[in-house]
Amino acid sequence: RSSDLVTLIEKSGTLGGKLNIDSMAPFKKELGKYKDFQIKRVLEADIDVRTNTEATPERIKKLGADALICAFGSRPNIPPIPGIGSKNVMLITDFYASLTSEKVNAPASLAVIGGGGSDCETAVFSAGLFGIRPAVLEMRESVCADSYSLTRDEICEQLEKKADVFTSVSVEEITENGVYYKDAGGKNCFVKADIVVIAC
Repeated sequence: RSSDLVTLIEKSGTLGGKLNIDSMAPFKKELGKYKDFQIKRVLEADIDVRTNTEATPERIKKLGADALICAFGSRPNIPPIPGIGSKNVMLITDFYASLTSEKVNAPASLAVIGGGGSDCETAVFSAGLFGIRPAVLEMRESVCADSYSLTRDEICEQLEKKADVFTSVSVEEITENGVYYKDAGGKNCFVKADIVVIAC
């Protein structure tokens, strides 16, 4: 009903959620425009927006709402790879967040474990940002399998130009120097990486 009072609670200081990260790459400007448009609509609507606020049970109960909609995303499924807890390993969300806070030094080498759409975009983005040639390690036979058809061809074309892609691999261990993996034929291989980005 138009007369209902809507309260939006956001733990961080900004609206947009994962779209803030997903729209950072220069080739995703349209997604950034969409995010900004949606935020503008929320701020202009009759909505009680509370940022920097945690939705605790006590706070929710105090609101006395008739309905509660939870849209807090999911927890990352971190693969049990030896060395996954090393200091040079970052979740993809933390990697992008570090760029906005200027907490990451420009690496001389970077590896992305995972070959999904967001992983490949991260490799292309890092290549342009740091002037390096990242490595993409994917256990499947092809990359960008989950990308929209409209963007898949462009991403794959950029990958071929700007990154080294290894498919059908099995990541064995992560160290402070890089990633050990087995290729499709079972051969032990190594790729140097100052930063290892994990997509999960």
